[in-house]
Amino acid sequence: MGKNSILFIPTLIILVALSCRNESESKSRLNSPHFVIRDRIPQDTVQIELPSANIKAMSELKLQSRLESSFIGKTTQDLNSYHLQECLGVIIEQQTELGKYGVAQYSARVNDCRHGKSKITLEKFIRYFPDGKADFQIKDELTVNSNYPEKCYSTIYLKMLEDGPKQFFLIEHEDNSKPLLTRIYKMWEVNIVQERFIKRAIPKNFTCLNPNYADGI
Repeated sequence: MGKNSILFIPTLIILVALSCRNESESKSRLNSPHFVIRDRIPQDTVQIELPSANIKAMSELKLQSRLESSFIGKTTQDLNSYHLQECLGVIIEQQTELGKYGVAQYSARVNDCRHGKSKITLEKFIRYFPDGKADFQIKDELTVNSNYPEKCYSTIYLKMLEDGPKQFFLIEHEDNSKPLLTRIYKMWEVNIVQERFIKRAIPKNFTCLNPNYADGI
């Protein structure tokens, strides 16, 4: 009886010590942010650290998806949160009592301005911010795909009638790096009264000055 008691007591002490140690380790793990996060992950969940290239691709995909949604009714202040590239921004000289208008072009990446998808907008000036920056509201839009120099988009003033007024147009064309454009594929009148782009038929044998041509450059 005495011998058994002597053997039993050390065994009990060892078990209690191991129990206390395990409990201490468990508390230590719970106090560690590293283990707290790991313990909360379901057993069937796999953690994958994406390469930086994949993260960049996902970010660009998100920007591209924003071009799929309509900008009409939004303001240029709203678009600032999209972090888009502004490829083009021009104020239309021809104004009315309705206000000032402009045309702008936006893309997800700088390269897409000339080689990819972008959105061209007709915008109306609505206000100035205290810092002097202007805010415009988008009235109409066109989603286009550029492939410079075969397929480009430019704004230009044209007189469609000899004795008529100058009108503001958006044209799809090939940039031949010459003073005169000879291949114009599409054209839209930028109508600020109706606040929209109106597609127009291209006159036969139509040519126009190249708005992007600079002599000597």
